[in-house]
Amino acid sequence: MTATGKLFRPLCLALLLIATIPFAAHAFEQPVTIAVSYWPPYLEKDDPTQGMASELVVKALGASGIKVRFVFVPWARALDGVRHGTFAASFPWLITSERQNFAWFSQPIMLMRYVFFYRRDKHKRITFQTLEELRRYSIVGMLGYYYERPFLEAGLNVDYKLNGDIAFRMLEAGRADLLAEDEAVGWYLLKKDYPQAIDIFASTRPFMVMPGHLIVSKKLPDGQKLVEAFDRGMQMLQGTGEYERIVGRYRAKGVPEP
Repeated sequence: MTATGKLFRPLCLALLLIATIPFAAHAFEQPVTIAVSYWPPYLEKDDPTQGMASELVVKALGASGIKVRFVFVPWARALDGVRHGTFAASFPWLITSERQNFAWFSQPIMLMRYVFFYRRDKHKRITFQTLEELRRYSIVGMLGYYYERPFLEAGLNVDYKLNGDIAFRMLEAGRADLLAEDEAVGWYLLKKDYPQAIDIFASTRPFMVMPGHLIVSKKLPDGQKLVEAFDRGMQMLQGTGEYERIVGRYRAKGVPEP
């Protein structure tokens, strides 16, 4: 592509987005309420940008003049709120047929890599080819996560918690063999909460790698329009290089490629 072509594409994207702003701004004059949970480094309540995923969502919707208001609740409550229209949207969620019954899905925000964390001093090395091979382990997971169904189908022994702090304390105390969590999130929290004992933890290969999306309640008036505005904003961020610049800042802090 020529230099002129490189400049022309972002300009076209910007002009296309500008043409849609009047409708988006009119349809969503009040801030859109988005339910999320504390999930650093992607979602952080006290960080100025509120995390990598939050920053991407805010800027994608902001490109259409749409403001957002984050409400931090447990994941299960966020999903239930979108189902019943209590919350307009939430993120990042994996696509399931059941969720598609009550929510519109945006284009992907990022990839999520789920692994099992364990203590090296309790288990030398944990390897597996199928989830069924993990039936002999006690596992702690988060209520509302996508992996509930595949874990049930695999017959795994899982104790689900609403609070991530409790789940990590169970792993640290040896009350659970495995903790199922996103790779970046798990290592971030372990390094933050157990810095003196970080060397005792290890993680398996990913058992699931899937994209996370913004979901919008089908009970929200103009919900599809909100998804369309978000998708246009994400395309603009990617086309202008802003997406890569945002991700790059977090990658420099040790966050894996989203």
